[in-house]
Amino acid sequence: MDVIEELDNPHVPIAQACAALGVSRAALYRQTRPAPPRPAPSPRRLSDPERKAVLDVLHSDELVDQPPPEVYATLLSRGVNLASIRTMYRLLAASGESGERGAARAAWAD
Repeated sequence: MDVIEELDNPHVPIAQACAALGVSRAALYRQTRPAPPRPAPSPRRLSDPERKAVLDVLHSDELVDQPPPEVYATLLSRGVNLASIRTMYRLLAASGESGERGAARAAWAD
């Protein structure tokens, strides 16, 4: 690919140079294009201590067997709002504690 860039000859089209070397133009342009910038983290993202506090509540003896909507409702009835239901699900998924339960049961044998 560097050979094509070094040519820099206006009389040799890039398409012909790529065809002669067996390289696609898309690959050439993909290599020369700078990588897109990474998205900045959201300013509303929970800090590490806040995440730990939410996970501690979800792991507490009283609430460990309840799903996030029930945990959220219980906390709201106490006047505590740590995170949204969706955020609780995200935190559980990130720690590998939430997911599909399809293989949890054995199939019915007929």
